Amino acid sequence: MYTKKKLLAALLASALAAGLLPTSACAASDYTTANATLVTLTDSSATAKGKYTGYEIDGTDVSITAAGTYVFSGDCDNGSITVKKGVTGVTIVLNGLTLTNDDSAAITLNKTAEASLIAASGTTNTVADTEGSNDENAAVKVKSGAALAISGTGTLTVDGNAKNGIKGAADAVITVAEVKLSINAADDGLSCDDELNITGGTIYSEKGCGDAVKASPDTDNTENPDTTSLGNVTISGGTLTLNATEDGVQADGDLTISGGTFHVKTNGGHTTALTDDSASCKGFKAGGALTVTGGTLTVDSADDALHAGTDVTISGGTLTLATGDDGV
Repeated sequence: MYTKKKLLAALLASALAAGLLPTSACAASDYTTANATLVTLTDSSATAKGKYTGYEIDGTDVSITAAGTYVFSGDCDNGSITVKKGVTGVTIVLNGLTLTNDDSAAITLNKTAEASLIAASGTTNTVADTEGSNDENAAVKVKSGAALAISGTGTLTVDGNAKNGIKGAADAVITVAEVKLSINAADDGLSCDDELNITGGTIYSEKGCGDAVKASPDTDNTENPDTTSLGNVTISGGTLTLNATEDGVQADGDLTISGGTFHVKTNGGHTTALTDDSASCKGFKAGGALTVTGGTLTVDSADDALHAGTDVTISGGTLTLATGDDGV
Protein backbone atom coordinates (compact mmCIF):
# COMPACT_ATOMS: atom_id res chain seq x y z
CA MET A 1 0.00 0.00 0.00
CA TYR A 2 1.29 3.47 -0.90
CA THR A 3 1.90 5.96 1.85
CA LYS A 4 1.08 9.58 1.05
CA LYS A 5 4.78 10.26 0.54
CA LYS A 6 5.24 7.36 -1.88
CA LEU A 7 2.08 8.24 -3.82
CA LEU A 8 3.23 11.83 -4.26
CA ALA A 9 6.65 10.63 -5.40
CA ALA A 10 5.08 8.27 -7.93
CA LEU A 11 2.76 10.96 -9.29
CA LEU A 12 5.61 13.45 -9.57
CA ALA A 13 7.77 10.92 -11.39
CA SER A 14 4.96 10.19 -13.83
CA ALA A 15 4.44 13.89 -14.48
CA LEU A 16 8.15 14.43 -15.08
CA ALA A 17 8.42 11.46 -17.43
CA ALA A 18 5.31 12.46 -19.37
CA GLY A 19 6.33 16.10 -19.71
CA LEU A 20 3.32 17.35 -17.77
CA LEU A 21 5.26 19.94 -15.77
CA PRO A 22 5.47 23.50 -17.10
CA THR A 23 7.90 24.00 -19.97
CA SER A 24 9.88 26.29 -17.70
CA ALA A 25 11.02 23.15 -15.91
CA CYS A 26 12.93 22.14 -19.03
CA ALA A 27 14.25 25.37 -20.49
CA ALA A 28 16.45 27.70 -18.54
CA SER A 29 15.52 30.64 -20.78
CA ASP A 30 11.91 30.45 -19.54
CA TYR A 31 12.84 31.34 -15.98
CA THR A 32 12.31 34.88 -14.80
CA THR A 33 11.91 36.53 -11.44
CA ALA A 34 8.17 36.52 -12.18
CA ASN A 35 7.74 32.74 -11.97
CA ALA A 36 10.71 31.54 -9.94
CA THR A 37 13.41 32.61 -7.52
CA LEU A 38 16.87 32.85 -9.05
CA VAL A 39 19.77 32.01 -6.76
CA THR A 40 23.37 32.75 -7.71
CA LEU A 41 26.20 31.12 -5.79
CA THR A 42 29.82 32.24 -5.69
CA ASP A 43 32.73 31.19 -3.51
CA SER A 44 31.90 33.98 -1.08
CA SER A 45 28.14 34.51 -1.16
CA ALA A 46 24.65 33.50 -2.27
CA THR A 47 22.16 36.02 -3.63
CA ALA A 48 18.50 35.47 -4.47
CA LYS A 49 15.68 37.38 -6.14
CA GLY A 50 12.30 36.49 -7.53
CA LYS A 51 8.80 35.27 -6.80
CA TYR A 52 9.33 32.89 -3.88
CA THR A 53 10.64 33.99 -0.50
CA GLY A 54 10.77 30.61 1.23
CA TYR A 55 14.51 30.51 1.70
CA GLU A 56 17.24 31.42 4.17
CA ILE A 57 20.84 32.29 3.30
CA ASP A 58 23.81 31.87 5.61
CA GLY A 59 26.92 32.75 3.66
CA THR A 60 26.98 30.19 0.85
CA ASP A 61 24.48 27.81 2.49
CA VAL A 62 20.91 28.09 1.16
CA SER A 63 17.97 26.53 3.02
CA ILE A 64 14.57 26.19 1.35
CA THR A 65 11.77 26.63 3.86
CA ALA A 66 8.64 26.71 1.67
CA ALA A 67 7.27 25.43 -1.61
CA GLY A 68 8.32 27.07 -4.85
CA THR A 69 10.66 26.93 -7.82
CA TYR A 70 14.26 27.84 -7.06
CA VAL A 71 16.79 28.11 -9.88
CA PHE A 72 20.46 27.76 -8.94
CA SER A 73 23.46 28.85 -10.98
CA GLY A 74 27.06 29.80 -10.36
CA ASP A 75 30.26 28.24 -9.04
CA CYS A 76 30.87 27.67 -5.32
CA ASP A 77 33.67 25.62 -3.77
CA ASN A 78 32.04 25.28 -0.33
CA GLY A 79 28.28 25.71 -0.11
CA SER A 80 25.05 23.77 0.16
CA ILE A 81 21.37 23.54 -0.79
CA THR A 82 19.03 22.11 1.87
CA VAL A 83 15.28 21.50 1.80
CA LYS A 84 14.15 21.78 5.41
CA LYS A 85 12.30 19.05 7.31
CA GLY A 86 8.75 18.43 6.13
CA VAL A 87 8.81 21.01 3.32
CA THR A 88 7.04 19.80 0.15
CA GLY A 89 6.22 21.21 -3.28
CA VAL A 90 9.81 22.25 -3.98
CA THR A 91 11.41 22.34 -7.42
CA ILE A 92 15.18 22.82 -7.54
CA VAL A 93 16.48 23.68 -10.99
CA LEU A 94 20.18 23.46 -11.73
CA ASN A 95 20.94 26.03 -14.41
CA GLY A 96 24.70 25.77 -14.84
CA LEU A 97 25.74 25.08 -11.24
CA THR A 98 29.02 23.79 -9.86
CA LEU A 99 28.69 23.21 -6.11
CA THR A 100 31.02 21.49 -3.66
CA ASN A 101 30.68 21.07 0.10
CA ASP A 102 33.69 20.50 2.32
CA ASP A 103 32.03 18.83 5.31
CA SER A 104 28.62 17.50 4.25
CA ALA A 105 26.37 16.90 1.25
CA ALA A 106 26.09 19.51 -1.47
CA ILE A 107 22.32 18.92 -1.69
CA THR A 108 20.23 17.59 1.21
CA LEU A 109 16.55 16.81 1.63
CA ASN A 110 15.82 16.69 5.34
CA LYS A 111 13.36 14.23 6.86
CA THR A 112 9.96 13.91 5.09
CA ALA A 113 10.79 16.67 2.60
CA GLU A 114 9.69 16.26 -1.03
CA ALA A 115 11.36 17.86 -4.03
CA SER A 116 12.12 17.53 -7.71
CA LEU A 117 15.66 18.16 -8.92
CA ILE A 118 15.86 19.27 -12.55
CA ALA A 119 18.93 19.73 -14.75
CA ALA A 120 17.87 22.54 -17.08
CA SER A 121 18.04 22.03 -20.83
CA GLY A 122 21.42 22.70 -22.37
CA THR A 123 23.22 23.05 -19.03
CA THR A 124 26.03 21.13 -17.39
CA ASN A 125 25.93 20.85 -13.60
CA THR A 126 28.20 19.28 -10.98
CA VAL A 127 27.58 18.67 -7.27
CA ALA A 128 30.18 17.08 -4.99
CA ASP A 129 31.43 16.50 -1.49
CA THR A 130 35.10 16.09 -0.57
CA GLU A 131 37.26 13.22 0.67
CA GLY A 132 37.59 14.98 4.01
CA SER A 133 33.85 15.38 4.53
CA ASN A 134 32.73 14.90 8.14
CA ASP A 135 29.36 13.60 6.93
CA GLU A 136 30.59 10.52 5.09
CA ASN A 137 27.28 9.71 3.45
CA ALA A 138 26.67 11.25 0.02
CA ALA A 139 27.07 14.25 -2.24
CA VAL A 140 23.26 14.26 -2.59
CA LYS A 141 21.56 13.11 0.61
CA VAL A 142 17.88 12.20 1.00
CA LYS A 143 17.04 11.70 4.67
CA SER A 144 14.47 9.40 6.25
CA GLY A 145 10.99 9.55 4.75
CA ALA A 146 11.93 12.09 2.09
CA ALA A 147 11.18 11.80 -1.65
CA LEU A 148 13.37 13.07 -4.50
CA ALA A 149 12.56 12.98 -8.23
CA ILE A 150 15.51 13.69 -10.56
CA SER A 151 14.87 14.73 -14.16
CA GLY A 152 15.56 17.32 -16.84
CA THR A 153 17.19 17.36 -20.26
CA GLY A 154 20.50 18.77 -19.05
CA THR A 155 23.50 17.00 -17.56
CA LEU A 156 24.17 16.36 -13.88
CA THR A 157 27.46 14.98 -12.57
CA VAL A 158 27.54 13.78 -8.95
CA ASP A 159 30.91 13.17 -7.28
CA GLY A 160 30.69 11.30 -3.99
CA ASN A 161 34.30 11.63 -2.91
CA ALA A 162 33.71 10.71 0.74
CA LYS A 163 31.39 7.72 0.29
CA ASN A 164 28.22 7.59 -1.85
CA GLY A 165 27.03 9.60 -4.82
CA ILE A 166 23.27 9.85 -4.20
CA LYS A 167 21.89 8.21 -1.05
CA GLY A 168 18.36 7.81 0.30
CA ALA A 169 17.89 6.77 3.95
CA ALA A 170 15.17 4.68 5.63
CA ASP A 171 11.71 4.99 4.02
CA ALA A 172 13.04 7.39 1.38
CA VAL A 173 12.03 7.17 -2.29
CA ILE A 174 14.22 8.27 -5.21
CA THR A 175 12.98 8.40 -8.81
CA VAL A 176 15.11 9.11 -11.88
CA ALA A 177 13.45 10.14 -15.16
CA GLU A 178 14.88 11.82 -18.28
CA VAL A 179 18.28 13.21 -17.34
CA LYS A 180 21.90 12.58 -18.25
CA LEU A 181 23.30 11.54 -14.88
CA SER A 182 26.96 10.71 -14.33
CA ILE A 183 27.94 9.37 -10.92
CA ASN A 184 31.38 8.85 -9.47
CA ALA A 185 31.63 7.55 -5.91
CA ALA A 186 34.07 6.10 -3.43
CA ASP A 187 31.39 3.58 -2.44
CA ASP A 188 27.87 3.22 -3.87
CA GLY A 189 26.70 5.33 -6.80
CA LEU A 190 22.90 5.64 -6.76
CA SER A 191 21.42 4.14 -3.60
CA CYS A 192 18.14 4.32 -1.68
CA ASP A 193 17.19 2.15 1.29
CA ASP A 194 13.46 1.90 0.57
CA GLU A 195 12.51 2.36 -3.08
CA LEU A 196 14.58 3.32 -6.13
CA ASN A 197 12.69 3.81 -9.40
CA ILE A 198 14.31 4.49 -12.78
CA THR A 199 11.92 5.36 -15.60
CA GLY A 200 14.30 6.87 -18.13
CA GLY A 201 17.37 8.95 -18.72
CA THR A 202 21.01 8.10 -19.26
CA ILE A 203 22.96 6.98 -16.20
CA TYR A 204 26.71 6.53 -16.22
CA SER A 205 28.83 5.00 -13.49
CA GLU A 206 32.01 4.48 -15.41
CA LYS A 207 34.80 5.02 -12.90
CA GLY A 208 33.87 2.03 -10.77
CA CYS A 209 31.62 2.55 -7.76
CA GLY A 210 31.16 -0.15 -5.10
CA ASP A 211 27.58 -1.05 -6.03
CA ALA A 212 26.53 1.13 -8.95
CA VAL A 213 22.75 1.06 -8.30
CA LYS A 214 21.46 -0.19 -4.96
CA ALA A 215 18.55 -0.48 -2.52
CA SER A 216 19.71 -1.91 0.79
CA PRO A 217 18.12 -1.13 4.18
CA ASP A 218 20.52 -0.79 7.08
CA THR A 219 19.23 -3.77 9.03
CA ASP A 220 22.60 -4.37 10.67
CA ASN A 221 22.53 -1.14 12.66
CA THR A 222 22.46 -2.47 16.22
CA GLU A 223 21.19 0.80 17.71
CA ASN A 224 18.48 1.60 15.17
CA PRO A 225 17.95 -1.18 12.60
CA ASP A 226 15.84 -0.34 9.57
CA THR A 227 12.93 -2.78 9.67
CA THR A 228 10.51 -0.83 7.46
CA SER A 229 12.33 -0.10 4.19
CA LEU A 230 11.56 -2.41 1.26
CA GLY A 231 14.91 -2.36 -0.52
CA ASN A 232 13.23 -2.52 -3.95
CA VAL A 233 14.62 -1.42 -7.31
CA THR A 234 12.24 -0.95 -10.28
CA ILE A 235 13.57 -0.04 -13.72
CA SER A 236 11.26 0.56 -16.69
CA GLY A 237 13.45 2.55 -19.07
CA GLY A 238 16.62 4.48 -19.65
CA THR A 239 20.16 3.67 -20.73
CA LEU A 240 22.46 2.54 -17.91
CA THR A 241 26.22 2.09 -18.33
CA LEU A 242 27.46 0.75 -15.02
CA ASN A 243 31.01 -0.11 -14.03
CA ALA A 244 31.14 -1.46 -10.48
CA THR A 245 33.75 -3.09 -8.29
CA GLU A 246 30.92 -4.95 -6.54
CA ASP A 247 27.34 -5.45 -7.83
CA GLY A 248 25.98 -3.61 -10.85
CA VAL A 249 22.36 -3.41 -9.66
CA GLN A 250 21.53 -4.71 -6.18
CA ALA A 251 18.16 -4.85 -4.40
CA ASP A 252 17.91 -6.42 -0.97
CA GLY A 253 14.19 -6.74 -1.69
CA ASP A 254 12.79 -7.24 -5.20
CA LEU A 255 14.45 -6.19 -8.46
CA THR A 256 12.04 -5.65 -11.36
CA ILE A 257 13.11 -4.75 -14.91
CA SER A 258 10.56 -4.09 -17.64
CA GLY A 259 12.61 -1.96 -20.01
CA GLY A 260 15.85 -0.11 -20.57
CA THR A 261 19.25 -0.72 -22.11
CA PHE A 262 22.00 -1.93 -19.78
CA HIS A 263 25.75 -2.31 -20.12
CA VAL A 264 26.97 -3.68 -16.80
CA LYS A 265 30.54 -4.65 -15.92
CA THR A 266 31.54 -5.81 -12.44
CA ASN A 267 35.02 -6.18 -10.98
CA GLY A 268 36.78 -6.21 -14.31
CA GLY A 269 34.42 -8.68 -15.94
CA HIS A 270 34.21 -12.46 -16.41
CA THR A 271 37.98 -12.94 -16.73
CA THR A 272 38.58 -11.75 -13.16
CA ALA A 273 39.30 -14.62 -10.75
CA LEU A 274 37.65 -14.00 -7.38
CA THR A 275 39.86 -15.02 -4.48
CA ASP A 276 37.39 -13.95 -1.78
CA ASP A 277 34.45 -16.35 -1.46
CA SER A 278 32.39 -13.65 0.26
CA ALA A 279 32.83 -11.12 -2.56
CA SER A 280 29.67 -10.16 -4.44
CA CYS A 281 30.35 -8.86 -7.94
CA LYS A 282 27.09 -9.78 -9.64
CA GLY A 283 25.49 -8.05 -12.58
CA PHE A 284 21.92 -7.98 -11.26
CA LYS A 285 21.26 -9.18 -7.71
CA ALA A 286 18.04 -9.44 -5.70
CA GLY A 287 17.65 -10.57 -2.12
CA GLY A 288 14.03 -11.37 -2.98
CA ALA A 289 12.64 -11.92 -6.49
CA LEU A 290 14.34 -10.91 -9.73
CA THR A 291 11.87 -10.34 -12.58
CA VAL A 292 12.80 -9.41 -16.16
CA THR A 293 9.95 -8.76 -18.60
CA GLY A 294 11.78 -6.51 -21.07
CA GLY A 295 14.90 -4.52 -21.81
CA THR A 296 18.32 -5.24 -23.31
CA LEU A 297 20.76 -6.53 -20.70
CA THR A 298 24.45 -6.87 -21.55
CA VAL A 299 26.43 -8.16 -18.59
CA ASP A 300 30.14 -8.88 -18.10
CA SER A 301 30.48 -9.96 -14.47
CA ALA A 302 33.13 -11.58 -12.32
CA ASP A 303 30.35 -13.25 -10.32
CA ASP A 304 26.82 -14.35 -11.28
CA ALA A 305 25.21 -12.36 -14.09
CA LEU A 306 21.66 -12.63 -12.67
CA HIS A 307 21.09 -13.79 -9.09
CA ALA A 308 18.12 -13.90 -6.72
CA GLY A 309 17.55 -15.02 -3.16
CA THR A 310 14.12 -16.44 -4.01
CA ASP A 311 12.72 -16.55 -7.57
CA VAL A 312 14.08 -15.60 -10.99
CA THR A 313 11.48 -14.94 -13.68
CA ILE A 314 12.51 -14.02 -17.23
CA SER A 315 9.63 -13.58 -19.66
CA GLY A 316 11.03 -11.00 -22.07
CA GLY A 317 14.00 -8.91 -23.04
CA THR A 318 17.34 -9.63 -24.70
CA LEU A 319 20.15 -10.97 -22.49
CA THR A 320 23.83 -11.21 -23.41
CA LEU A 321 25.76 -12.63 -20.47
CA ALA A 322 29.47 -13.18 -19.85
CA THR A 323 30.17 -14.37 -16.33
CA GLY A 324 32.87 -15.80 -14.16
CA ASP A 325 30.28 -17.91 -12.32
CA ASP A 326 26.60 -18.61 -13.02
CA GLY A 327 24.71 -16.99 -15.87
CA VAL A 328 21.40 -17.15 -14.02
